[in-house]
Amino acid sequence: MALITAMALIITLTSNLYSPRLARVFVSHPLTILGVSYALLTNFFIIISHLINVQHPWFQITSFISFSLTIIAMIGVIPFLYSISRFVKPSYFIPLIGIYALESLEELHKNKTNRTTKLKSTQNFFSLVDVINNMASTSLQRKDRVVLSIVIVELFKLLRSLIEYRANLEMDQTWRRRNQFFSQGMSEEGKFYLKKDKIWPEAYILSKILETTHMI
Repeated sequence: MALITAMALIITLTSNLYSPRLARVFVSHPLTILGVSYALLTNFFIIISHLINVQHPWFQITSFISFSLTIIAMIGVIPFLYSISRFVKPSYFIPLIGIYALESLEELHKNKTNRTTKLKSTQNFFSLVDVINNMASTSLQRKDRVVLSIVIVELFKLLRSLIEYRANLEMDQTWRRRNQFFSQGMSEEGKFYLKKDKIWPEAYILSKILETTHMI
């Protein structure tokens, strides 16, 4: 229980400090899922071992499993908490968000992906781009130029991936025709040409990069 409480505190504090979307990123992380699942499994066997009678044929094996799981949990609690504590470091979770954004981008360019999935992937990709960019505003308030540099690097990675996917003729580009995203202040004429040439995704990320570089 204390382990889950510690995880909840770390996730909540980091999300409140930087972005509420981080809570979703952390909760869906394999390490978090593994830790919670293991804790629930251990508690399940402990409860079962206390509910059944000593004469029950499954008592010994259930007690052995619950004891073994408890010992493993006690040994692994410190390494696990250390791994979870990395969530508070922008140098860890900003690249992690970048990885999730690249996964959404890859899903967008698959030829067999249906329209509904592409819509969700588009929204998820640009939502993650906004989360990364928002880190820059938060870090500016804290005068943390290291985080600003990490944000710029991740945005450049996403921009490079977009350009590489566009250059690959075998990739599906139909998603560029719909659900466009534009930066604030973009003129209607500018939007028209970006939609016409289907380069609005690159323009959107480039605007975020320029916005971040002006903060430095």
